[in-house]
Amino acid sequence: MRILYPLWERGLSECFNKLIRQYIFKKTNFDTFDDEFMKQVQYKINRIPKKNLKFETPKKLFYKKVAFAGLMYAISVLRFLQLK
Repeated sequence: MRILYPLWERGLSECFNKLIRQYIFKKTNFDTFDDEFMKQVQYKINRIPKKNLKFETPKKLFYKKVAFAGLMYAISVLRFLQLK
């Protein structure tokens, strides 16, 4: 079964496929790899700076967003407590 992507997603999927192909070759059965190997590939790919993320790593950007969300939550709780 072939999955068709919208035109605007094609570049992203092709780029991601290129990164994966550094570790797993075409027409390779994924069942031959254990979970530990797949985690290592995921770990390596998530630490590559991406142009569309302004050359930040996905991991770093994720933790920035989580920290910001946590800060906003803490501020909202403090404001709520001050109203009481």
